[in-house]
Amino acid sequence: MSVNRRIVVGLVGMGLMIGSGITVAEQGPAGSAASDKEKVSSEAGPKLWGVWAKLTSLTPEQKVKMRQIHDNALAEKRKIEQQEEIDLLAVLSDEQKQELQQIKESISAAKKAKEADKAKKSDAPDTKSGE
Repeated sequence: MSVNRRIVVGLVGMGLMIGSGITVAEQGPAGSAASDKEKVSSEAGPKLWGVWAKLTSLTPEQKVKMRQIHDNALAEKRKIEQQEEIDLLAVLSDEQKQELQQIKESISAAKKAKEADKAKKSDAPDTKSGE
């Protein structure tokens, strides 16, 4: 892997770690004419994220443009991550790929079990309140 590619992958990883706490507004595909019109027509414009959401003087048009830039950057990051996955898998032997698949399945099963346990706890009656 070239130095430039390693830098980009590292920056993407850092961005994902930093951005994991940032909420992103639900929206349609970036750049679609219908979604852009909807975004401009709303009084406040599209929802922004992080420090950008704190700017109070932005026009709806600026918010739309910023949202498009952000959406395009996210799409590029996803492409880089997908290519990284392809490149990393190319290094592995078939046995290692099978091991990786088992690890991913184990993580997925543990996550589902944790979510199910959390759902059970939230559905359980509150025994502490004495009701």
